[in-house]
Amino acid sequence: MRELSRVAGASPAVVYQIERGLIAKPSAEIAILLARALGVTPEHLVLGEGEPPSADQVVAAFKAALSVEEGLQSTGTDDK
Repeated sequence: MRELSRVAGASPAVVYQIERGLIAKPSAEIAILLARALGVTPEHLVLGEGEPPSADQVVAAFKAALSVEEGLQSTGTDDK
């Protein structure tokens, strides 16, 4: 959860609440951030529409997002 929130640029508290079902409909901004980090569309993440990605696709997308985020930190261009 912490890595997802860090990679997505979302608050760990918000990610926790979404995972626990305490936030049923996250804001569009949060849905977009999480969807990008997970390699899915915001529509799929929020509404379950469309074909779900495979577990391998989600892992690959997350690793790619993590790699980009770490690269930004190492070059000092991370604006979070």
